[in-house]
Amino acid sequence: MGNFGRRNWKHRWFQIADRFLEYYEDYDDKRRRPVNKKGAFPLHGSSVALTVHHDKQYSFLIKNE
Repeated sequence: MGNFGRRNWKHRWFQIADRFLEYYEDYDDKRRRPVNKKGAFPLHGSSVALTVHHDKQYSFLIKNE
């Protein structure tokens, strides 16, 4: 299967706001912000680590312990 178990990678835009990692479907260049919010993950008690993926930029791992 490869690609960390994913067959269909999609572009998503992320931002951290109010202790949440929010993710969006698209980015509005004119307004210079992400649009169409898809969801949010709470970050309280989490750690973030960079990961290496051979053909994907900006990979990271969030662990909640």
